[in-house]
Amino acid sequence: MSEPSPKPIIDLHTVVTKTGETFEVEVLPTNEEKAQEEEARRSWVARCQTEFSETTARHTIRLRYADIAAYLRDRFHVIPFNGKAFVYHPDRGTYHEDKGELNQVIRDIAETVDYKESLTKAIREVLAYVMSYDVYRDYPFNQAKDIIPVKNGVVKIDYESGTASLLPHSPEHRITFALPVVYDPDASGDTFHKEVIGQYVDPETVDVLYMIPAIALLQSQGTKPYKKAFILQGDANAGKTTYLEWLTRLFGPENISRASLQQVTQDRFINGVIEGKLFNAFDDLSDVPLETVGQFKALTGGFDHQVERKHANPYQSRIFAVHCFSCNAPPDVPEKVVYDGAFWERWEYINFLNIFDTDTGFNDRAFTEENISGSFNAIIEMMIKIRRSGMPINSTASEVKQAWQIAADPFAKFLFDHTVSLLPSQEPWLFNKAKLLASFQDYCQKTNISERKIPRTLKALSTMAFKNGFKDVKRGPAKERKYFYEAPRRWKEDSPYAKTVQQEMTDDTTLEGV
Repeated sequence: MSEPSPKPIIDLHTVVTKTGETFEVEVLPTNEEKAQEEEARRSWVARCQTEFSETTARHTIRLRYADIAAYLRDRFHVIPFNGKAFVYHPDRGTYHEDKGELNQVIRDIAETVDYKESLTKAIREVLAYVMSYDVYRDYPFNQAKDIIPVKNGVVKIDYESGTASLLPHSPEHRITFALPVVYDPDASGDTFHKEVIGQYVDPETVDVLYMIPAIALLQSQGTKPYKKAFILQGDANAGKTTYLEWLTRLFGPENISRASLQQVTQDRFINGVIEGKLFNAFDDLSDVPLETVGQFKALTGGFDHQVERKHANPYQSRIFAVHCFSCNAPPDVPEKVVYDGAFWERWEYINFLNIFDTDTGFNDRAFTEENISGSFNAIIEMMIKIRRSGMPINSTASEVKQAWQIAADPFAKFLFDHTVSLLPSQEPWLFNKAKLLASFQDYCQKTNISERKIPRTLKALSTMAFKNGFKDVKRGPAKERKYFYEAPRRWKEDSPYAKTVQQEMTDDTTLEGV
């Protein structure tokens, strides 16, 4: 009788691969590596016993607080600022607030020498020594005017020669952020520009899409505030979200906050949200009207701000973040802001004109490492251009105001479509209130304006009209005077709503005093 055949050995790799799973093979250390680790451990124990501690006459272990503190300062390149310890992260080349790294090393030293006293006291004493040396009164980070930290080093820009070079990471740079970008001076951004960035806006304004990240990086260098925020307006599937995703791939989500414009203008704790960020980018902004804009103007007007966080004392800090919002229609603004030139000067209003088919695989194909590196080179070129010649696109307050109002205010769009401005030397036009209300309601219905934006009363219409330069006036014979709107505009001749002066003056059914 023959013996049974042995069971086949299962090829684990084949089975797991077929299921679509992945696994890592654990590589055991070699004897040489084990010996090196053991020697390093013995050396550390000896250092803890001889340099960081001593045995007292009572045969107890005493920690040398000052020596441990000196070791921590050297190892972590500690910078004390604003009552906090900031430590250097060598893997990324950046500083960040100590989140327990110092405590852990103190604890390890105490355990290594078998310290039996209060560990809490020891940590407190050592950190007191750490925080007492080289204390910075002024903000010490991101002070270099010519560097950009990236994944593979630090890019140093020579703005005079228009060149860039790569330096190694170093705590001497004192930076708190790094872009997840590999700097490759030979990477080309031409294909990415042609197939992605160049598709979104008019060729005459495409520079602004590179200007946005360029200004964010220039402000991170602390040169000066460029006093610009950006609003990307367009229909659904116009590329706005994809553009913001490009910024996220360039800057990293950890360097971007996501606060709406309404939050920026109203939240008293907003400075704590955007502190330390390069961008505040918010997608799909709602058209809920703004209530105030003072806080926004302050944030975009300078770097030095007071930061207030819940359950913490306020403190002074520097905020560099550039604001960028996308929307289908921008939010309406208070009437007093309509005439606030300082608000409108803070903006670039960017129309995303095209509509694209939904393509779920587009981002993976477009945002390759090579394309990101190539587009990063284009941003560096824009930074050099701005430093040398200023912003290539810098809209006036009136240009921004007109574009914003037409998109946000259906009455402004109605006026743009059906009326023209009069010269200062021409007499203002009188508009029959009731007829204007009926005309505007008809326009809203035909252009699919949201029901909540259509005025149902003359009072509601007056609120819109007054924001657009209309006045409430009385005209007519002494005993038959009636209320009209007066404005430096007249009907376009080809408008279906056009009326003559005589038609405006007759059949007036307005409510007096409204």
